[in-house]
Amino acid sequence: MKKNVGGTWKRIRGHGIVRLPRVVLLAIALTVSAGIPLAIPGPASAQQPVNSDLTALEVAADQVFLPPTTTSVQAGTTQNGTRSWDFFLGNNSSTPVTGPTVTIDSGYSPSLFPGVSSFPVTATQASLASGQQFSGGPLLSDIPVGFTPGYDSSRTVSPSTIPAGGTQQTVVITITPADARYTSPPDGFAGFNIILGSGVPGVSLVSTTNPNNLDQGEDLQIITPPASGLFQWRLGFPQLNKQYKFTAVLNVPNPSGVPFEYQPDVSIRGEQQTNLCDACAGSAVTIKDATLNGSVPDSGGATFSVTETSHTWTSIHSDAFDVFYQGTTQTPTFNFAGFFPPVDNPPTINTVKAGSAIPVKFSLGGNQGLNILAPGSPSSGQIACATRAPLDAIETTVTAGGSSLSYDPSTGQYVYVWKTNKSWAGSCRQLDVQLSDGSHHTADFEFH
Repeated sequence: MKKNVGGTWKRIRGHGIVRLPRVVLLAIALTVSAGIPLAIPGPASAQQPVNSDLTALEVAADQVFLPPTTTSVQAGTTQNGTRSWDFFLGNNSSTPVTGPTVTIDSGYSPSLFPGVSSFPVTATQASLASGQQFSGGPLLSDIPVGFTPGYDSSRTVSPSTIPAGGTQQTVVITITPADARYTSPPDGFAGFNIILGSGVPGVSLVSTTNPNNLDQGEDLQIITPPASGLFQWRLGFPQLNKQYKFTAVLNVPNPSGVPFEYQPDVSIRGEQQTNLCDACAGSAVTIKDATLNGSVPDSGGATFSVTETSHTWTSIHSDAFDVFYQGTTQTPTFNFAGFFPPVDNPPTINTVKAGSAIPVKFSLGGNQGLNILAPGSPSSGQIACATRAPLDAIETTVTAGGSSLSYDPSTGQYVYVWKTNKSWAGSCRQLDVQLSDGSHHTADFEFH
């Protein structure tokens, strides 16, 4: 697996691209355990040069997924989560290397790692071009871990209730580093990655505001495009016990007539990277990691190698602590009622004359406008009259006389006049009215 990272491997700082976690999509929380390490530039005195042709990076991440109702996490509060690892081999040289390989070993039982049958686990490819990286992970696990993030964080929104028709919502994210994990070491780097996302379709970013107190050597990057989600901040060289506030304004649509509670996804990673070896010669370098030891002391780690013996290595270990504020994933639904006469609802089958125009009436709890149908809706398809099983492809309906959907304020009902086809005589069909909220509402018809 190759990803183009340009020259960022010349000075690796920060952490990787976001991937979706293995939890159900309901979480839609965005992890930052895998992907491309991105550079965070800072003061020249704080930079540690990468004086090598090749770079080996191993990331051990403790992570917790929090429900949408969670608004804050304290630095010293133990979180019950899981642990994952990532491994990257980068080619900083001006020529390709052959046989890039990452070999991962652990004293844990392979059964704790989905998709792993035994250790060691090896990932390799034929070659790696200049300026490219090779990923040997991620290595996901079901290993429970209790950890403290070491930083206070919060996610607050206003308003939290999205009315019918939608509205703008202001999201405020705060981070306060509280312990020495977030002091950049002389031989490494410490920082934060913040990604704002949404599990509800149609949410868009209106504007963002950066922290206004970056006056003590901090470095802030806006990653464009974001690794995932709607927006991404990268904060390097933070100061302890100093709160950083990130603000975004979102446009949250609500095509239904039902107000709903909405929280965006917010993923925060605090990370400290340590350079273990710079300009180490040889065809391979090993990074030992006690978090992979399991029941076998000194067994955990990863070996990064290439075929050539003329290269030098910089090896980097990273400890990451991820807090994922999960957001809303269920879109609101219309308050549907119907169908109303002359159409009866299942299990009744409506007997009608083929070629007639049928007024299809329903209510959505008031006037929700006319943009309430999904594209291509309503549609119909032939079904078996006895079993109601589908018999042919779904067809888009044709409205009578070119008419369109209308709303009758006197009855509070929508009316769609469905023009049927004379050729349908002697058959049965199912009408499917799909609304813009994704819901389907059907009625069955027998034509004579």
